Amino acid sequence: MTDAFRHLYPGHDDYSWVGRTGDGYRYDHAFCADTLRGHITACQYLHEPRHDRLSDHSALSLRLSLAPPEFLPATDPVTALEPLSLF
Repeated sequence: MTDAFRHLYPGHDDYSWVGRTGDGYRYDHAFCADTLRGHITACQYLHEPRHDRLSDHSALSLRLSLAPPEFLPATDPVTALEPLSLF
């Protein structure tokens, strides 16, 4: 797994949670499969929720650049030989 923030900013310190003493920690992470590493275009902490006291954590935003597959297989559920299932 790839830590998306650390992949884009290997030496940068940013924190998702800051304690009363001012010590910051990166408790919140976005991990993606290593095969998606090259598709990470942005990953950043958004501190407004924490500054506005909506949460004690900053939000984390991740953006991937992915193209849809050329063909998405679809079947007619009425004529399908097997019932559709997610598992």
